[in-house]
Amino acid sequence: MPATVDFTKPEWKFGGANEPGGVVITTTAVTVDNQPSAENIWFYKDYGAGFWGDAVLKFEFTLRDEVVSTSKNELAVMVALTNSLGSWTDLNAADAGVLVFHTDFSSTGSKASPPNKYKISADHMPSVGDMPTGVSFTIDVKYYVTVTRTAATQTVVAQFYSDADRTVLVDSSTRVGSSDPGSLRYLTVYATGERAGGPNYLTIENLDDGVSNDFAGGFRSRERSWRSR
Repeated sequence: MPATVDFTKPEWKFGGANEPGGVVITTTAVTVDNQPSAENIWFYKDYGAGFWGDAVLKFEFTLRDEVVSTSKNELAVMVALTNSLGSWTDLNAADAGVLVFHTDFSSTGSKASPPNKYKISADHMPSVGDMPTGVSFTIDVKYYVTVTRTAATQTVVAQFYSDADRTVLVDSSTRVGSSDPGSLRYLTVYATGERAGGPNYLTIENLDDGVSNDFAGGFRSRERSWRSR
C-alpha cells in the first residue's frame, strides 16, 4: 500500500498560541498563504513515544514569494521529527530532533548570503555551530525531497530533486548532530518561525512517511480549517 499520509485524518492536529488562518489542509497538501511567520503555529501527528529511529521521508514543496520585499527574513519549518512540539524557535530551543526548514535571510548580516536569498536546510540537533549553510532554491518551482535520518550517527541528509522520479539531483544538505537525541515521537509538517519577519507562502504535499496506509486514492480532496482542532 502507498505510504502517502492523509492530512485530513483526525490524528493530524494544529498546535500553538495563534489561529492558523493562512493554512489550508487538504488530503495531500498543506498550503500556506500569508501566514505571519512571527506567530506560534504548528501542524503535527503524534506517532507515539520512541517511534522514529532511522527514517526516510519524501515530500514535495513549492515556495511562493507573493510579497515583494528586500528584507523580510522569512522563516518556516517544512518537516520535523522531534520529541517536543512548537515553532522553529521552540524546537531550536529544545535542541533535539530533525528539522528541515526554509529561510529567507535577505538582509545584511552573518546569516545573509546574497544572491542565495532563499534556502532550505537540514539540521540534526543538538548540533555544533550556527545555522547550517543550506541549499539555495528558486521561487515557484516544485522540488521533490528525500530526507534520510540515520540514528546511529545522528545524521540527516536532505536531497532535492527536480523530477518526481528523483533522478535529477539539484542539491543536497547534510548535518551531523553532536549528541544522540534518541528515538523521536512527533512528525510536524509546517510550523512558523516565531521570529520577526514576513509571512509564509508555501505548499508541502504528497508526504510519504514510509509507514502510513491511510491514503486510498480515488476520492476528492477535503479541506479542513483551524476551527476543526
